[in-house]
Amino acid sequence: DPLKPSSGPYVWHVKDELPPSQKKLVQQRFEAPSFLSDPLNKAWMNRTFEIWFSPGTKTGAGAHNDGYCESVVSFQLNGDKKWRKMMMPEMSFLDSFDEFDGGVYSANKWDPDIGYVNSRSSAAIWPPGYLHETNTLPTSDGSCQVSVTVQYAFPQPVQFIRAYLPRLSLSSEVGQCVAGSWNGYASFFVPGIYPSADTASIRIQHERVLEHLDANHDGSIDVPETISWFEKSGVVDHQAEYYGTCLLYTSPSPRDS
Repeated sequence: DPLKPSSGPYVWHVKDELPPSQKKLVQQRFEAPSFLSDPLNKAWMNRTFEIWFSPGTKTGAGAHNDGYCESVVSFQLNGDKKWRKMMMPEMSFLDSFDEFDGGVYSANKWDPDIGYVNSRSSAAIWPPGYLHETNTLPTSDGSCQVSVTVQYAFPQPVQFIRAYLPRLSLSSEVGQCVAGSWNGYASFFVPGIYPSADTASIRIQHERVLEHLDANHDGSIDVPETISWFEKSGVVDHQAEYYGTCLLYTSPSPRDS
């Protein structure tokens, strides 16, 4: 692909490469953006940020997938950066590919569905499992481009995850999120719910979920009932220790068959 980056950036992995004492010093100077400054998101971003330094032009990360189970936001501090993104393609156990930097090029599967320029003082956001590529544009003074990438705990894009779960579960990067952090969304984190192929067992577990959440006994679960359950069950406090849990209500998306 002639539009792909020709050189790689320098990445300061504050979250997982600094000794604890140095990491703490850097974290003390980090401030969450105003639109994600609630205590949970602020704390989670402070544990997950990276700083990217991209000298020159056509410097960036080759198209790749992240192994994060949450959405990611990149803040452009200096310079302008071109982004191209692509939803994970449909695949099977016999048709996977290397999702690390540039692997999608070699697999001839790179077909970006969106592209734009993230200018200085702007932010780019993407959900788990969305392939992305970056490429720097020249700065007027020749200075190095700088950006900060962080993960945020909530809202989690649960309808996106549900819509594209078949392909996300086969991903070599985010497939581990299905069992590790996403499995509770389908059952509202009600205890005692386990996967089963037995119809009778499925019905019993369905009734158990309704027993815990369906306060007005109308056979369905609405948003107020969900919020009430999360508040009284302690689910939010438990999940907040690692990922955070919240429902994101968006317009319907195309679903995998």
